[in-house]
Amino acid sequence: MGVISKDNLKEVFKTTEDIPGIQLFFIWVLSLLFWYIDVAILKFNGIDPHVWINTRLIKLIFESLLTILFIVALFLTYNLKNKRDFFSNILLSGVIISIVLFDRNISTILHLMVSSIFILFFYSRSENKTAFKNIITFLIVFDFFGYGLIDIFFNPNPAVFSRVIIPIWPLFVLIYGTAKTKSIGWWFVWFVSVFFWVVLLVDIPVNLAQGYSSYLPEYDIRVGWNKIKDTAGKIITGAIFSVQAAWQRSIINATGEYYGGNQERSETRPLGVYLKEPETDMQRYFVGDPVSVWVPLKATTLDKTIDITIDCYAKDGEDNIFPADNIDPSFIDVYSKEDYFISCDFNNLAEGYYEITIKASFNFLTSTRLRVFLMNKETVRALRREGKEIFDEYPFIENANAVYTEGPVELGMETVSQPIIIDPSKGSSPYIGITLGNLWDGIISEVIMLELTTPDGTQLDTSPSSCDFIGSGQTYTHSNPSSIGTIDYYRSFRCKTHIDIGDLDLRAPVTTGYFQAAAEYIYTLTETIDVEIEPDV
Repeated sequence: MGVISKDNLKEVFKTTEDIPGIQLFFIWVLSLLFWYIDVAILKFNGIDPHVWINTRLIKLIFESLLTILFIVALFLTYNLKNKRDFFSNILLSGVIISIVLFDRNISTILHLMVSSIFILFFYSRSENKTAFKNIITFLIVFDFFGYGLIDIFFNPNPAVFSRVIIPIWPLFVLIYGTAKTKSIGWWFVWFVSVFFWVVLLVDIPVNLAQGYSSYLPEYDIRVGWNKIKDTAGKIITGAIFSVQAAWQRSIINATGEYYGGNQERSETRPLGVYLKEPETDMQRYFVGDPVSVWVPLKATTLDKTIDITIDCYAKDGEDNIFPADNIDPSFIDVYSKEDYFISCDFNNLAEGYYEITIKASFNFLTSTRLRVFLMNKETVRALRREGKEIFDEYPFIENANAVYTEGPVELGMETVSQPIIIDPSKGSSPYIGITLGNLWDGIISEVIMLELTTPDGTQLDTSPSSCDFIGSGQTYTHSNPSSIGTIDYYRSFRCKTHIDIGDLDLRAPVTTGYFQAAAEYIYTLTETIDVEIEPDV
């Protein structure tokens, strides 16, 4: 009757034609992608045993028997010479029909369709199709029913036996490829697979066992599709943002309107506020169900307190806004390094699709400084008369980059090429340029303060036609920071300075000084997740 045997296993790998190694490798990569989507995005772990081990079983058996009898009657109308093949067809058809009858969820059907791609690829090249169908029937049964049953029997650590570390289709492709090729490259694929599998075994058992849901009754692929769409949307948006930013910077760097710098790195945890991907408390919602969305938030500061304001709202297809009924917490004070879980609750969302937005707005301070080198014009002339070059005599002089503190904003500064030459009779008037550049995916929603400190002997030209800073001596602030508005990409400021040689001690050949700047602003991060409210049943 076409049962699985040792001979079957040998016959499975007989093919009518050789399969190129590169083709096998490509199929293996696709199987890994299929496995990753199941585990990381859709969290599909087969048909939940609680769905099919219940009163539906009686109805299912009845429907299955009727279907199988229909198939038998259909096959008996033909003169079948190979009875083993006949029973293999019956067994495989019965399993597939049972899967569809057990769980008509779209995710189950889609998983079956994708699995069929791998099955048909190898089936079309199989020499003994009966033996192949027997093995494939067993794999399909395990794929859709086995994971859930093993998880039940081996509780409380289901992840050890879950789809996470038993990737059935990648494993099948690996074994199949090993039987069909003697290429050293394929053994390298085995080595890489085993290596990462061992890493997975070491890393997963406790953490993932708690976080990976083994029982997913009535899981709707639209939830998974929304996750794929959200992830792809963020990747595409991030790529577009990066390309736009790179293009913008290439243009403005060429025209001298973007002033950059280098970011110093924190020795511990990155500074700032970080939102993770939001999750919902349930996979499906019906009219009348409360909807709860939560998102992890991490924040780190060194000295200045960060005040974080949380906002949540849902938007329907007609752009109607529905504020959250409850946000917990809605305001956070961060003094050092803290982790939170933000919860947003909606009690009365009507039927339809909604995009739920979580916003975290926080104050942050970024500071920067730019080292400059000053030389008396007479000293430079004396060197040149002697045939000497400045950079040969003083190799420490460089066109230094500004260094700004870590966070969501680049605070860049630039001036003229170094060293700055000071004329004894007239002084010097180099420019100083400052750029507030957006580094993260959010926006600079408000600039609270922008301050500039000049080196000794250096003043800003604060006339309105020069720049928007006011002050005297060495300390200057932007006259109206609220007028700067929202910054999506960058905003630059350029001011003329004047260095008076009478205020400097240029007895040394080279004098150093620092331009320093600080910006305090409100930065807003946004995360979204799609939710469908289905009609009440």
